[in-house]
Amino acid sequence: MTTTLRSGLFVLLTSIIAPALAETTAAERLSLPIAPRPFTNTVAPTEEASTPDHYATAPSAPVSSPNVLLIMTDDAGFAASSAFGGAVETPTLERLANEGLRYTQFHTTGVCSPTRAALLTGRNHHAVGMGSLVELDSPYEGYVGDIPPTATIARVLGDNGYATAMFGKDHNVPIAERTAVGPFESWPTGRLRGFDYFYGFISGDTSQWRPSLYENTRRVDARGATTICSLMKNWPTKPFIGSMKSSPQHPSGHFLCTTLMDHPTLPTMHRRNGLIALRASLILGWDEFRKQVFARQKAAGIVPDNAQLTPRPDMIEAWNSLPATTQRVYARYMEVFAAQLAFQDAQTGRLIDELERLGLRDNTIVIFIEGDNGASGRIGCAWNAQ
Repeated sequence: MTTTLRSGLFVLLTSIIAPALAETTAAERLSLPIAPRPFTNTVAPTEEASTPDHYATAPSAPVSSPNVLLIMTDDAGFAASSAFGGAVETPTLERLANEGLRYTQFHTTGVCSPTRAALLTGRNHHAVGMGSLVELDSPYEGYVGDIPPTATIARVLGDNGYATAMFGKDHNVPIAERTAVGPFESWPTGRLRGFDYFYGFISGDTSQWRPSLYENTRRVDARGATTICSLMKNWPTKPFIGSMKSSPQHPSGHFLCTTLMDHPTLPTMHRRNGLIALRASLILGWDEFRKQVFARQKAAGIVPDNAQLTPRPDMIEAWNSLPATTQRVYARYMEVFAAQLAFQDAQTGRLIDELERLGLRDNTIVIFIEGDNGASGRIGCAWNAQ
């Protein structure tokens, strides 16, 4: 099947690959899979009288094609990180933003599966059957919970000679395929998705302490892990970041989906010192806190000077109307969330440092999406009411 590439992220990926090619070859790569070159050989009764042409080979990436590292976090609001005016220190994200481009009008859907489906395919989430969470599939067009055959990020890169891998949260596998015997066509490594390797989980979330993980389509025993955070340290760096160095003829396309802010449960031992100073702001409550964040965003040019802070939703109570004990509980919720976000940023920093240690940073495009759908309010905390 040949699928024409679409706009958005696909244009970016194509522009990464195309410049090193001759014009005609670049145009041919706008449709996938790349058609094999026809043979012009002649076959005679003897080898001496025959005319050979070429060996059949798989598509290869252009020389010096960059690696691609796409990172997307889970349940992080636009105003959470310091890179976008928030109070939680995220030096790695600030570093990436200062070295590259910072986008402030990136649109997501309100829940996980649709955003991820749109990102993977470059199409509107309804157009690929993911109008809501994959678990809420229904017999209506646009809501069937099953991505149809179409181009994906993995196929765009893989069909152009890249080695591809996905780590962490998927949340686009149809309910009917979540069995030990398949079918596995819509799993990350399945025919319709196209990743070469997958290590992560296929549900909306999993225990931070006893995660339910898969390697490709095989269940992994993760009982020996301290936390899913500890596993995250090692997923891409061992051995896949290293594979970028060992196989330069096959540049890598890695998709890392962390889930540390989905049901954050990080214990006190993981808190960073900077969070102690943050406590004073948190105990002021969400009404005052969001005003402070909004002012910083204006000062940084992240939002226009004439922007108005949206009213607090009626479903969220005014901070000052809450009893003192309730305020302390919510402040603790916010502190744990902040610790989780800071810890995640530190782990991302490990990946960037590993790229630099291996001499790969200058030839790796890092695309960081902070939050697949904004923050979660399932515990009643309005940490990200903004």
